[in-house]
Amino acid sequence: MGQLTFTTAEIESVLDGRYNSFRQDVGDSAGAQTITSSDTRYKLTIDALGRNSITAPAYLTDRWDATNNKIALPNELDHPVYVGDISFTFTPNTSSAGVGVLHVVIDDDTPKTIRSYPFDYKGAVALNILTTWYLGTEAGYNAKDDGVYFDLEFDDSGSINNKGAVIYRT
Repeated sequence: MGQLTFTTAEIESVLDGRYNSFRQDVGDSAGAQTITSSDTRYKLTIDALGRNSITAPAYLTDRWDATNNKIALPNELDHPVYVGDISFTFTPNTSSAGVGVLHVVIDDDTPKTIRSYPFDYKGAVALNILTTWYLGTEAGYNAKDDGVYFDLEFDDSGSINNKGAVIYRT
């Protein structure tokens, strides 16, 4: 049996990449996002200027693409599941009760909604919605290379404030 030729730094780097958790917390500074029509999908926009805190192994950097408002993961290892904790405050223009839906969408040539999370509201409501999606192509989509974004849909027009996302892998 021969001696291993890896340095301690190389071993730590491999372990860091495999076991160190990635987490990014982004927040919006742009103010209200207007929802002008009911029953219409609106892409959630977060400029990442309100906050942008990253805890990650050295090979991972920014995962929130603030220009395209999506989670971009092309350099990620084949880690199976990602989580997005999406937060916002919705204020309808009327005080009526309604239903909203957060859609998780793969940014493909033909965008694919892979999950939808409905919620009820009556008046202004602050929400945190925990979403999950699989990175592997075995699921019939390619979240890793295409990216993931979030659409919001409401029964009423109104505005969205206090937008943020915490992105991490399990």
